[in-house]
Amino acid sequence: MTAHEIHRIAPLAMAASAIVLASCGGGDGASGGGSATSTPAPVVQARALSGTAATGAAFAGGLVSVIDATGAPACSAATSSLVTSDAGIYTCVLTDSARGPFAIVVSDPNNLQSPQVSLIIATPEAGKTGVANITPLTTAAVAIATGKLTLTELIGSAEAIKALTATSDADLKAALATLKAQLSALLQEAGLTDPATFDPVTTPIVAGSGQGADRLLDNIRVTAAPYDDGSGNPPRMVLMLSNPLAPAAAPVPLGSKGDTASVKPVPASTVSGVDFTATAGIGKQLQACFSHPVSERAISVDKSIPLASGGPEVTKRHADCELVPIEAGFINSGYRPWQYFYATMTGENMTGAKFSAPELMIYAPATGGDLIALNIKYVDNTGAGGNYILNARKQADGKWALTGNSRNVEVSVRPVVRRSEELVPTPETGVFWYSGASRFQTGLNIFVNRAGPGSTDLRAVRVKGYGLPAAGVVLSQPGTATCSDQTWFNIANKTGNINISDAGVDGAQYGSVFWLQRTRDIQGANATVIRPNPFASDLAKANQTANWSHPGDFGAVAGATSYIDFSKLGAWTRYTFEFFYKDETTPSRVLSAPIVSPVIPAAAGASLEWTPIDAATRDLLAPASTAAGSASTMTLSWTPNLLAEPVSSVGAYTYRFASLGDPATGTPPAVQQSVVSGSTPVPRGSTTVTIDAPSAVSDPNCGSSGQFIGLTSDGLTSRQLQLRYRMLNGTQKESVHRYN
Repeated sequence: MTAHEIHRIAPLAMAASAIVLASCGGGDGASGGGSATSTPAPVVQARALSGTAATGAAFAGGLVSVIDATGAPACSAATSSLVTSDAGIYTCVLTDSARGPFAIVVSDPNNLQSPQVSLIIATPEAGKTGVANITPLTTAAVAIATGKLTLTELIGSAEAIKALTATSDADLKAALATLKAQLSALLQEAGLTDPATFDPVTTPIVAGSGQGADRLLDNIRVTAAPYDDGSGNPPRMVLMLSNPLAPAAAPVPLGSKGDTASVKPVPASTVSGVDFTATAGIGKQLQACFSHPVSERAISVDKSIPLASGGPEVTKRHADCELVPIEAGFINSGYRPWQYFYATMTGENMTGAKFSAPELMIYAPATGGDLIALNIKYVDNTGAGGNYILNARKQADGKWALTGNSRNVEVSVRPVVRRSEELVPTPETGVFWYSGASRFQTGLNIFVNRAGPGSTDLRAVRVKGYGLPAAGVVLSQPGTATCSDQTWFNIANKTGNINISDAGVDGAQYGSVFWLQRTRDIQGANATVIRPNPFASDLAKANQTANWSHPGDFGAVAGATSYIDFSKLGAWTRYTFEFFYKDETTPSRVLSAPIVSPVIPAAAGASLEWTPIDAATRDLLAPASTAAGSASTMTLSWTPNLLAEPVSSVGAYTYRFASLGDPATGTPPAVQQSVVSGSTPVPRGSTTVTIDAPSAVSDPNCGSSGQFIGLTSDGLTSRQLQLRYRMLNGTQKESVHRYN
């Protein structure tokens, strides 16, 4: 699953079903008279639809909705609220009036998996059951059959789902032929050697068995990725096919319906040796560990360990926790295993957490034991989803054990996509000359934990890799003007200068994201038109803004917008970190870290779903409103968007400038003070949360005021409110609403 898949679709279909059911009415027994006897109604043998929902692992606990050709809910009252079993199986007993084609959608109420869709054309005969699996492959087949290549287009509304039922049998068969042509190599690997006998919709699946159709699902990913069709139009986020066991291969676009000759095939596996039933055992053992209450699974803890040495650790554990396969040398970003798991081991919300089979992200042959990256997802006892992304190594006995990433400092690089709404009336003019217009933007979040493992006396970190200037981006501690509870270093410069005072910037005004690209707007045609980055028209000002890429960084002409090749920013692109402690001029530590999902072009942001803030929150960004004054708290609220991922955390960023800067020279406004509360978690299901301003307790720079800076209309203050979405694949998706 990628950052850009839609997670919460089926509730729309369920809502549509409820509307139709409510409109059917019911009898009250008053017929207005009639005869004392009646002719018995003929007995109608029940008809049903049944199948397996799976993504390799069973799609357990999924909500299933079935719509017939009229758009009406197709399941009888007894099965109208369908939930898949632990094996992913569902059965829908059809109403007497239900007629095919049937559109079937399964969604995950815990947002760990993206929804899937299937179609069955024929109406089962009386007393018969039609088979209709719901998997990523059936989703791909429906997309090919209908030409609708995103989940929003496929199932983004009740109307869209009903439209699927207009698909003909011939179109679905043609789509299945195309899909099987693309899967030819993987069908052979799965032992499905006769493609004519394999049908993703009807071929039986035993989820978790690692055999036949289930093995095929283990080896295929159907995910949204940016696709440039060569037409000159901006890239779109569309469903594409990939094989995690062919890690060097790029995703393949879905073929055209009926085309079996010229479609691009999914590459055959280039590595072997993954036993998916064995990796599933890691999830099962974690579930056994977390089945016990905190007092039993974290029997004793050591809270005296400094954060710079990894922080608190569970020192004695339940026997079931000891059986989680972990290598003796496990280190993950500077944390020993039971430091890494400390927060979840001691969290009451994790008692009884349910773990799914780990998802394979990549396989890397290695000396001393092959490595795999696993996305281990869980649902806690409040229904909130979470995950660990961890490496595992193949042991001499053929089993797998968690080994961590072997890095001794907590750093990471994550792709970021942001929807940025600017609310000043005249951006980029007058006193607001430095405030950019509304836009979608994409970049790289370079995270260095300012107080975490390996941080003692850490002065500067220089990061290099594709998309960054060749000299490297330098990060440092936030400046003394910053009052913040943030845990990260800020960008100081992009010239590679590790002597921060010489560089002239102390990291006070830049965050940790290095921005690569932006669009001209967030709506209309300009939402997909790329705009030159700040100061791009003047090569002499390449270093004017430390956290934006510039044509001059890459030897491109002034005003260029296409100097970054996003195909080189795919998953597992690596970045080098150089660490400078105290007065070092040569790094004493050097390590590398990858991005685990691709960076998307900015124009692709327009094809994603976003959650809007409400009127009361907008008042916080209106200088004339009393809500925009200085305050110790700010309450953010938003309107749920069932097509978007849930909001996982929020942030508030307020600034006061000593001057407006100089537009003639490009000198930015000088930050006099900033009060930042970077990340307040949002409980599952909540649509409002209150953010507390940081104080001297969290940062000595805050003094005793503990107040967010009030907003004014003179250009000398700025306020940004941020919603971050719950992404479980190593990416960052956020919407920012700002004034100045």
